[in-house]
Amino acid sequence: MADLRKIETVRETLLELQEIASAEKADMLSYLIAMAITETEDIASGRRPTESGAVSDAIRVGTVH
Repeated sequence: MADLRKIETVRETLLELQEIASAEKADMLSYLIAMAITETEDIASGRRPTESGAVSDAIRVGTVH
């Protein structure tokens, strides 16, 4: 189970980063950050599990950069 306080911290940080990316006209980066924000909201609401198989395994072993 995800620590919802930590998920909220991630969401708040992503919102700040999205503001910066938008101000710099980094449209693709802003879009990707928006997707990550949506993911945090889905996790917090219970619509999406925190683990997603191979992706989370790859992140744990450091094969995704």
